Amino acid sequence: MCSGSPPRRLGVLCVRSDMEERARDLAEYILEHKSTVRGAAARFGVSKSTVHKDLTERLPQIHPALYHEVRALLDLNKAERHIRGGLPPPQIPGRGRHLGVPPGPRRPRAGEEETIPAPGSFALFRFGS
Repeated sequence: MCSGSPPRRLGVLCVRSDMEERARDLAEYILEHKSTVRGAAARFGVSKSTVHKDLTERLPQIHPALYHEVRALLDLNKAERHIRGGLPPPQIPGRGRHLGVPPGPRRPRAGEEETIPAPGSFALFRFGS
C-alpha cells in the first residue's frame, strides 16, 4: 500500500501528491535500477520534465547527498547516449526511415513499365531501364 500524504493509485503504482517524497522516490528508483529519466518517468507515470525538475531542483534542497549520487548517474547516462545511438523513443514499426525500415516499393511513373525481377534476384520491383 501507499504511505505518506494522500496517494492516488495508478495500476500497481502509487503516486504521491507530496513532491518532496516523489523526488526522493524517483532518485532511489533511478539509483536502484540504474534507470534513465525516461524510464523513471514511464514507471512513475509522470512526464520526463517532472522527473527532471524533481531531480535537479527539488532533490538538492531536500537531500543533497542523494542528489550527488543521482547527478553522477544522470551524467553517465548523458555521456553514454551517443553509444546507444541517441535513439528516439520506440515508434510504431514501419512509420519512419529513422527506424531502419526500408520504404515500400514505389509505383511506376508515367511512361515506365513494371518489370518482374528474375528468379533469385534480390530486387523486389524494378521500373524501366
